[in-house]
Amino acid sequence: MRTQFTFQVALLLCFASLLVLSGNDNLALAGVGIIAAVPILSVGLYCLTAAVNGNKNCIQAVGVIAILLISVTIRFREYEDKSIDFQILMKIGSIGLMLFMVGVAYLMGRLKFSNSIVGVWLVFVSYLVITSIYSETFTFSAMTSLSLFSCSLFCFYLVQAIGINRSIEIVIVSSAVICALSIFVFFAFPQLGKMHGWTGTEFGSLNRMRGVTPSANALGSMAALGFLFFYFYARQMRGLTLYIGIALVPLALICLLLSNNRMSMAGILITIVCASLLRGQTLIKGLFLGGVGILGLLVLVTYPDEILTSVSRSGDASEITSGTGRSFIWAVVMEHVSAKPFFGYGYSSSISVLPKDPRLFGVAAHAHNLYLEILFSGGVTALFLLFISIFWTMRASIRVGAFRESALLLFFLIKGVMEASPFTGIVSFNAFVFFFAIAVIASRNSVVPARVCQREANLRSRLPQNLQSVRP
Repeated sequence: MRTQFTFQVALLLCFASLLVLSGNDNLALAGVGIIAAVPILSVGLYCLTAAVNGNKNCIQAVGVIAILLISVTIRFREYEDKSIDFQILMKIGSIGLMLFMVGVAYLMGRLKFSNSIVGVWLVFVSYLVITSIYSETFTFSAMTSLSLFSCSLFCFYLVQAIGINRSIEIVIVSSAVICALSIFVFFAFPQLGKMHGWTGTEFGSLNRMRGVTPSANALGSMAALGFLFFYFYARQMRGLTLYIGIALVPLALICLLLSNNRMSMAGILITIVCASLLRGQTLIKGLFLGGVGILGLLVLVTYPDEILTSVSRSGDASEITSGTGRSFIWAVVMEHVSAKPFFGYGYSSSISVLPKDPRLFGVAAHAHNLYLEILFSGGVTALFLLFISIFWTMRASIRVGAFRESALLLFFLIKGVMEASPFTGIVSFNAFVFFFAIAVIASRNSVVPARVCQREANLRSRLPQNLQSVRP
């Protein structure tokens, strides 16, 4: 491996030297940059080479790097600017890295897709990739759908290659880094760290934290998922990861509060409650929660204006009753869907189609609803495939007792009523957690039949010799 690594560094230096000697100023500058970055690139190449050869620590490092490259957004540009810049190139590089790792693992026989849960989700995601063919913005749609496809494959690969516990560490470390960077950027560079959005007919800075993520809602979701990961998996953490997880809790709560993402705040509570219900004593817990819910409903009915006004950002109760204007967006989305009900407009096409509707003033960059976003992208065909995939996964999760992962999926399904993540635009941290939960359920679903077969074999070996060949 050392010889292979030395050869790669030498090849990189030769390539950079050719660029310097090319006579083109731009190429020469790029060559000088590569030579200057050789120490960093050498470490990266060594880590990648070791990961390809099965080193679990290096696979973890590659996983963290892939998540950070595709999730972190460290630039601000005008809303109309959709050009390819260094940030987009970073995300394309992350997609390539994930596909490279998956492809090599598959060719080397280290990755298998025989599990039925993996199969149904790959069919669903592959269909979304196909829909990009007839999208108005083919390049953008193809890149976003390919990012979703590569993310799903990469999560399945990680769980198979390094196991569940090491994959959990990747999520914890990535979440802590993003939270820490977001807090730093928010206070050190407010113009970059604050969310930009529409206020009336003007597009400008809002007093909500987005940090180094694309939006405040994205940061809120990421912080909530980081908190939930530590809550669910803290007992499985050891050493440095445990300390990083402990540090993540206050960082995540700060990001959650400053992003003012109410659905993520509610999502944490709902997810923990659902996980508790799934673990047993459902009747007692259900009766208690039902009583609390009825009490809360009575208070809401008694003081509706006061309560709705207090939880709204603008102080207007109609902001809550309309879902911060989402109900109007949903009505417009359904009008567009009725024109192409079966196959939709192509993956992520809402980002280019909806802003052109004069009734939305460019406010709606997507459907603001997971299910409507899928319906808009791939029609009822895509929505049907999504429901089949969810049903198949939830059915298996109950069978194998994957309650924490089921609760994490419910976080997205409930939050999806108000937000389209993870099925809009280029994937981010949220998509990794979504497919990680699915990959864990798939992994545990593969283990259960093997245990059953082993148990049957053990029992059969205890039978008399003349009965061992008898089958039920």
